[in-house]
Amino acid sequence: MQVLDWSKVDFTQGVKITPMKENQSVKEILITLPKEGVLSEHKAPYNIGVQVLSGEIEFGVQGEVLVLKALENIYLDTGVLHHLKGLKDSIVRLSLYKV
Repeated sequence: MQVLDWSKVDFTQGVKITPMKENQSVKEILITLPKEGVLSEHKAPYNIGVQVLSGEIEFGVQGEVLVLKALENIYLDTGVLHHLKGLKDSIVRLSLYKV
C-alpha cells in the first residue's frame, strides 16, 4: 500500500510533470499547471483519464474547447489529440490505462 500526496506543488517552476505511481495496468502522473501554463497538442499511447484536483483548465479536444474545474474529469481513447491550458493555478491527475 502507498499513499500519494497530490498537494505538494510549486507553481513558480512552470508546467511540471511528475510520475507518481506505475504498475502493469496504470501509470499515475501529477501535472502542475500554473495559470497560463500550456501543454501543447499531443496524444497519449494509452486510454487516459484527466482529473482536475484543484484549479481550472482549458481542455481542447477534437476541435472543441472545454473548461474543466476542480473535481471534474474527462476520459479519452488512445491517440486522441488534446491540449491543456491553466486558467488558474491547477493540479491535474493524469491516469494512463495500459490494459
